[in-house]
Amino acid sequence: MTILNVGIDYSLNSPGIAVRTSKDGIFFFTVQKKDNKTNRKLNMLNDVNIITVEPDDTYSKWDFIDAQTNAIINTLEELMRLHKADQIIISLEDYIYYSQQNSLIDIVEATTILKWKIMKKWGTGVLNLYSPTAVKKSFSGTGRAKKEDMLKTFNSLNLKTPFAEWCHKLEKTHKPEEDLIDAYAVLTTMEKEMKQL
Repeated sequence: MTILNVGIDYSLNSPGIAVRTSKDGIFFFTVQKKDNKTNRKLNMLNDVNIITVEPDDTYSKWDFIDAQTNAIINTLEELMRLHKADQIIISLEDYIYYSQQNSLIDIVEATTILKWKIMKKWGTGVLNLYSPTAVKKSFSGTGRAKKEDMLKTFNSLNLKTPFAEWCHKLEKTHKPEEDLIDAYAVLTTMEKEMKQL
């Protein structure tokens, strides 16, 4: 039986998604609005896939959120097919309540759409939610970890993947790297909890 474990750190700019197969393969992807130099370099790594959703002039915020969440669902569906997975378990970092009000509203709306699409596709039993503080504490040991702390913890794991090697060269992270690291943290938080059950 093949299971896909998925961790998602949803952001409007570059949601990070980390996927581990039950055969211990790990890879990452993100869905973004535009192409840039960093994306092209990251996309050359064989464990990172950057999906670009190109808006046209009439593209609204809702069109982008719909396209972005569809791309996430479609990619997970394709990964299940490619890996002949029988089951998918998805963990999602929940809301950050102390964010700026406008961005909080946007992220709540977009995350709600993603949750709804996940549950519509695979049912309610596949979705696990973790607070940002719980993810940080599980991953780095402190619920107040900053992005630099998350990078340091990620690098200390000495993962043998092209993305991990890329991160060893960084002094600090930017998007999408920080979202991919956070997605990995969400994934490992779920996996630790599953081992305790």
